[in-house]
Amino acid sequence: MAELSNLFTKTSNILRDVAILELKKNNDFLRNTYTNGDSILCKCEVTIESHTIPMSGGLIFPETKGVIIKTNDSMFTILYKDENEKYKVKCFPFNLITITDKKIDKLFDNC
Repeated sequence: MAELSNLFTKTSNILRDVAILELKKNNDFLRNTYTNGDSILCKCEVTIESHTIPMSGGLIFPETKGVIIKTNDSMFTILYKDENEKYKVKCFPFNLITITDKKIDKLFDNC
């Protein structure tokens, strides 16, 4: 009986240690990506899809890489480089954005 008690104690300790490590990893992820009340998507790398700019007479906004700096009800505010290598900030609707950041994959690890 003492052997089973010993085995149970060792197994419990290992499971506890694994749970603590998993909680620490998740806590670090959330701390690094979800700070100051920002959306968890803030600081994520994205691709802005090519689209026609409204009220521009048919001008096309090219596919561009960027970083989300703010979210609101239906728009992302994104920092990107234009064709002249100048940094710009502009709002884009959610449907024009593809999230390409690998850190988002961590959200789906346990799904």
